[in-house]
Order: sequence, then structure tokens, then C-alpha cells
Amino acid sequence: ATGTTLEMLYNHVLTLVEEYRSILAVVQMNAAADEQTKQAAEEDGKRKRALADEQAWLEVPGWVIEGKRCYWVSKVQKKWLRVNVKKVCKQRRQVLVTFESDAKARKVVKFEAFKDMATCPLQRSKRRAKRRKAGKDTAGEAQDADDEARDDLEEELRGMIADLGPEDVLADSSDSDSDGSSSTRSTASASDAAPGPRAAA
Repeated sequence: ATGTTLEMLYNHVLTLVEEYRSILAVVQMNAAADEQTKQAAEEDGKRKRALADEQAWLEVPGWVIEGKRCYWVSKVQKKWLRVNVKKVCKQRRQVLVTFESDAKARKVVKFEAFKDMATCPLQRSKRRAKRRKAGKDTAGEAQDADDEARDDLEEELRGMIADLGPEDVLADSSDSDSDGSSSTRSTASASDAAPGPRAAA
């Protein structure tokens, strides 16, 4: 009787071991399936993010490249300030620019800001923005190059005027010069008009 009981117990243990192996195999299969599903989801997420990055990048104008000079439209100062494109990051979908007047001053423009160039703080040229605002925008490369050349010329002229000094100083200087020349001419005229010595009788 004891031997029969032990044999039954042994057979029961074997049955439990087989059931455990079956359960373990199912768990491993499910884990592998879950891992595959997870990897597939991650790959799908990467593809979607890459596609979204590319779509966002398509919104960015072609002139937004590292090293490019352009303008920052300051709402606070109500001025167009010269900036340089320092870095373009597709992953963060951002453009980093630094100001020419102060290289430590920086601004970040998100790609989505380029969807509406009328309100975008980063502009290629003043004239292009004005034409766009007036509904007369032309996207030709030749026109863009001409706009940039004109903007550069304006900046150079402003710099020259700033180097020469304020207009009132120049005006005072020119007035003083004209006064001096006038007085000189008056003196010369008076001397010319003065009668010479009378001849002895």
C-alpha cells in the first residue's frame, strides 16, 4: 500500500512538472510576443516621429541654414535686428539665432512659427516681408538676392551715418563753416571796396 501511494505521488509530481513546463512555455511565448509588439510599436513611433520631423522641416524656408544672416523682428523694441542662424535642430524642431550686436544674446524659433511668415519673428528681408504683408509676395531667388543686397546696403549706410555722428552736429558744423566763409568773403569785399590813398596834389 505504501509503494502504491508513493508511485501515485510520483506520478502526480510528474504531472505537475509537465503542467509547469507547459505554463512556462506559454508565458515565454506571451513574453516574446509582447516584446515583439513593443518593438513594433517603438519602430512605428520612430517612423511617425521621423515623418512628423520631416513634415515640420518642410515648413521651414530654404534660407534657414546655419550661418545665414537674417532679421529678428523685435516687438518690444519695434525694430528689425540683424541675427545669424547659429543652429538648426530637426529633433527639437527649433532654430537658434544669435544677435550681431551681442553674440551672447540668443533667441529660439520653433519650426511651427514658419507656418505663418506674416507673424514669424524670423524674416529673410524687410522688403520681402513688406511685399508679403501687402499681398504682393514673389518667391523668386533673384528677387530674394536683390532684397538681401538692398538690406545690406541700408545697414552699411546706417553704419556710415552713425560713424559720422548725429545730424544736428553735422548741421552745426556746416553752419559754422558757412558763417566763417561768409565773414571772410565780407572782409575781402570790404577791403576791395575801400578807396586807395589819394594822390598828392
